[in-house]
Amino acid sequence: MRETSNVKQGAAFLLVVMMLSIGACGKNGSGADTTSPAIPRGVLTSVTGTMVKVFWLGNLEPDFLHYLIYMGTRSDSLVDLGEELVQTSRFFSGLNPGTTYYFAVSAVDETGNESDRSITVNAEPTSAAYATSLGWAAFTAGEYTDALLEFQIALNLNENYTEAYLGRGWTHLLRDDLSNARVQLQAAIAKGLTTVDADAGLAVAFRGVPDLPSAISHALTVVTGDPDWEFSHLTSIDYRDMHLLLAQCYFRQGEEWFDEAQAQVDILDPANGLDPADSGSWSVGGESYGTYGAALMTAIMELEAAIGG
Repeated sequence: MRETSNVKQGAAFLLVVMMLSIGACGKNGSGADTTSPAIPRGVLTSVTGTMVKVFWLGNLEPDFLHYLIYMGTRSDSLVDLGEELVQTSRFFSGLNPGTTYYFAVSAVDETGNESDRSITVNAEPTSAAYATSLGWAAFTAGEYTDALLEFQIALNLNENYTEAYLGRGWTHLLRDDLSNARVQLQAAIAKGLTTVDADAGLAVAFRGVPDLPSAISHALTVVTGDPDWEFSHLTSIDYRDMHLLLAQCYFRQGEEWFDEAQAQVDILDPANGLDPADSGSWSVGGESYGTYGAALMTAIMELEAAIGG
């Protein structure tokens, strides 16, 4: 009986030793730790202009050593950046606006075991110039709500970005929001815009108030500063619209301004032939008028139909 008991005790002791040995050897039984750390969780990104921050929750393993971060411009071809990070965030600056970047994180322990990668997250950096270009694209397509949003994003990134003020001004103008148009266009000039594009918009906005002297002043700035002016973001609007606006505003200021209005009509239609001193010339489109003012008004209206003012 005692001999049988000793055999059983010996077998039990051997089993315990084997189990301890297996536990110490990890997965391969060699004695080395082959257990990978947990996959990093909570990976997120945030974007500030051309800078992207990638951050995640920290690993809690006692043998944790560092993180590896993977990055690429395609989600299926991320590259290990070769950085051993102990912090739970990484900033990337100077990235290309409008490019989508993808990121994933893994954890490594003291033995060199690396976890699987985390979920892949992405971010698209931007800049005032890039956001403004998106705004102009939306503006050209007639998507004015989107245009205003992109221009505002640009101003959030750079409060002095004159092109974004110009974009907001013209967008408000085409939405017939003359008050906001004036505010934004005046801001563009105050911030140092070097083109006459804002003056052209202000001429139109002040005509609609109406504030005819201000409209005339801004239109004259356009045609004297850039006689062949064309609005690059809407090429159907150009110097002819400014001359037409001047003719309209001069005419609306009264008879004493008819000569100035006539001068603008002559620029747009040199062959119109109207002469305030010759009643025989008061004919437009084959129809004669009893007063010079009526003939001049009709000539301006025909130019409105032709030019679209």
